[in-house]
Amino acid sequence: MDVFTYQHEHRNIYSQHTGKSAPDVHLFDQLSKDKGPVIIEYGKTFNISHTHSPESVFWEIVEHTKSNCPNDLEDIERVKKIIMNSTPIDPVTGLNVHELLSGSWSLAKKTKDIGHKTHITLSLSDNTQMGGGCYTGIANRLLLIYAEGLVELAHLVGQTDVS
Repeated sequence: MDVFTYQHEHRNIYSQHTGKSAPDVHLFDQLSKDKGPVIIEYGKTFNISHTHSPESVFWEIVEHTKSNCPNDLEDIERVKKIIMNSTPIDPVTGLNVHELLSGSWSLAKKTKDIGHKTHITLSLSDNTQMGGGCYTGIANRLLLIYAEGLVELAHLVGQTDVS
């Protein structure tokens, strides 16, 4: 399973459940559990840091949010509190949320794409705005953001098929 296939499967699940509102993020729990570790390992081939502390990553996310998405600051603070008060490993997906947070932010910095940073901010704030706020929802959102960033980076370096 590779990152491109994960993205395709995610889109298929999403398209099957779209209606008047966005599908429940928990539709992706099993996909994240099954494919997340492979995606994270693939990201490591790009020398993306996954070791920054959640505190340092959130400091940067909050600064970005203040400058680019100030209306989402309160929601970012809620997500920060959820992550900071939880163990690194999400019990449903088995994903290390701290590692995904660090990796996603490092990837956005590596691609120097302010849009990718804003996408992270909006996705995290969306977690509470959509009535969620659970750790698994955060894990699922971060894995999708991470995979999207890896696909973008793979295309930038000329990789179009990753197995």
